[in-house]
Amino acid sequence: MLHHLLEDITRFGCALQYETESSEQFNKFIREHLFMTNRLYTSRDVAIRFGQQFICRQLFKGLSFVYVERKKNRSNVWYETVYRGESGPGIKAFQVNHPKFNFHFFGARENISDNYEILKSKVVPGLTGLFETNYGLMLGKVESDEDNNLFLRNYVLVENFLVGTSWLPGVEADASGNVHIKPCVVIPVLDTFRCKEVMDFGFPVEGNDNTLLVNISKFGTYWSLICNFNSFL
Repeated sequence: MLHHLLEDITRFGCALQYETESSEQFNKFIREHLFMTNRLYTSRDVAIRFGQQFICRQLFKGLSFVYVERKKNRSNVWYETVYRGESGPGIKAFQVNHPKFNFHFFGARENISDNYEILKSKVVPGLTGLFETNYGLMLGKVESDEDNNLFLRNYVLVENFLVGTSWLPGVEADASGNVHIKPCVVIPVLDTFRCKEVMDFGFPVEGNDNTLLVNISKFGTYWSLICNFNSFL
């Protein structure tokens, strides 16, 4: 894992608050996986196990994936074709018929606290992120008018269905994987609104001031987008 650290920093950005998840709460999960190894190649074994869990979670949630198929043409020359696939009807039907499966296997032990010293339930002007509203989950920014009334400027994902353009299916992103969003509607902030995840999307896309970048290098943003992708489309 350390061998690829430099490449990961170049690809995903600086390691923010360099610990395993919120205040090192994720150490207990690594420790559990270590007990199931032979202690010879612990880094590799733990990384493989977490990778397998992530793949299962992505398939179960219906997110797409890219795979390569190698074939020979009539001239007996090998060529590769890139496809984007998704989970089949059996898995989708299983989600409907067994709703508690997702909770017990993918959400029962999720850490919901953070160490940013930010009270997520406190909705204040300038706060950007993923909000729980009366209308469902929304990406947005809290703003205020001259009378100090708060309202939420909702943003939606910019669609792009070209194969291989983004790690989120059907969503436009830049070369670094930062997702593109655009303003949609403005709604008044109610007392029931809550910030589920603080995010950073204050930078416009070059050449298009109406489209913003979601910084996936910010702590928690990448996983929050994956876990809630189907909820705020």
